[in-house]
Amino acid sequence: MISREHYLTWQPDTSGAYARIGRFLAPYGLRLPDHTVYTRKYTGFHVVEETYNASAGYFGSSWELHATGFVPADRFTSAGPRESGGVVYGEHSLGDDSGAIGLQARLGRSSGSDRYMGGSVAKWYFSGLELMVQGEANLIHQVFDATASPSRTQLATYLGVSHWPTQGLMLTGAFERFDSDLSTSATFRDAFRAEAQLFPWAHWELHALTKLEWQGEYQAPSILALLMLHYYL
Repeated sequence: MISREHYLTWQPDTSGAYARIGRFLAPYGLRLPDHTVYTRKYTGFHVVEETYNASAGYFGSSWELHATGFVPADRFTSAGPRESGGVVYGEHSLGDDSGAIGLQARLGRSSGSDRYMGGSVAKWYFSGLELMVQGEANLIHQVFDATASPSRTQLATYLGVSHWPTQGLMLTGAFERFDSDLSTSATFRDAFRAEAQLFPWAHWELHALTKLEWQGEYQAPSILALLMLHYYL
């Protein structure tokens, strides 16, 4: 039995300051619910990678700022990353809250290496077209403890477009790239995904996902197809 989220929150109002302590994913990136997205999978926010955190932040009228210190959860379960460190995320709303841009940074330290991560997010909603465009990019610099091991710089990106053709139905197409070492050729993973999410009743979701992925070269891709039924409390 693993409880992936449990925490205490102090937040006297919907705006202003807050504080939270417990196990959860620190505020970072687009916070997409799909854990297989490269910007989650390779940045320390994959499935069952929730850390134990002490987090505080502030919600203003057009901006928000979050700072989190974290330690690994492997003291209680074998799952999750082994890093300790900190995360900072800031976001500013654009126009009439139709879009936003954000900056972020993460430091993770473990017994074998240190990872320094920085990036940005952007999102915009076109109300007349019922269209949402959002993207995220992260540069990750990893330094290994072993003197003979060179450091490496990685890239994790996401660009997606979502459309609501009718109430209760969302269609999404997206492109992702993860490069495990920018100094070495053919170390990339590219993926194209198509998703359909149907919300027939409150709390219920039917989610269909198809993903094509290439590794190192554009030959025959690997194919992932998932059909999921979710119930939200």
